[in-house]
Amino acid sequence: MTRGGAAGFSRWTLTTAAKTAEDRVPERRPLTVPSRVEYTLTEPGRALRVTISGLCDWTQQFLGQIEASRHRFDTGR
Repeated sequence: MTRGGAAGFSRWTLTTAAKTAEDRVPERRPLTVPSRVEYTLTEPGRALRVTISGLCDWTQQFLGQIEASRHRFDTGR
């Protein structure tokens, strides 16, 4: 995980989401340094890599259409 967050999500949002989901996908390990935590994927999280990669590929393939649909929705057209 990056220091400043990822893909438009604030660090606080990512930390809060990870804390509430820590028994599901990420594993959270507090480190000895105060206010520092390390995250790793659990086995179920690693199993999601192929699915998430496919979703990213799909998004890249259809990004122009997604953005056009958002624009039509936002402008009421």
